[in-house]
Amino acid sequence: MAVKVRSEVAAIADDIIAIRRDIHKYPELGFDVHRTSELVAEHLKDLGFDVVTGIGKTGVVGDLKGNKSGPPYRFRKPEIFHTVL
Repeated sequence: MAVKVRSEVAAIADDIIAIRRDIHKYPELGFDVHRTSELVAEHLKDLGFDVVTGIGKTGVVGDLKGNKSGPPYRFRKPEIFHTVL
């Protein structure tokens, strides 16, 4: 099955894949995710998001302002990592 991807997403696909690989290369656990938080915040800023850091302890929120009125869309993806011993 072919998946149709918007050209804007396709244009940054390699960057998104590189970020994912970087995060997996340097795993962090629990609330000790300072490097990951900084990485996410930096990339959200580069994409034009208004970024707030330090939510909770290492949480990051990115607000993307549109040019139309109406209710905002918010996306959230919690990350929960478990240590495997």
